[in-house]
Amino acid sequence: MQYLSYVFVILFTIVFGLLGWFASDGVKTQLVRAADILLFGPFLIYISTQVDAVWASIFLIFIGATTITYNLKNFIVDSK
Repeated sequence: MQYLSYVFVILFTIVFGLLGWFASDGVKTQLVRAADILLFGPFLIYISTQVDAVWASIFLIFIGATTITYNLKNFIVDSK
């Protein structure tokens, strides 16, 4: 059962990450983007593994993955 929950975390992270990647178009400083990519997004995904409610876990994965990919795409575009 524990193994299956990690599979869902990985699966939802990928799916929601793609959603965040394709939804990005905004302006932030690169420092804020780096913090979102390296700290905030991964922290939300970690917290999703500590929550008992499935819906809350999926929501946290959604927010974490889209935060990472949204900001990563804009970080790459802005640094060119």
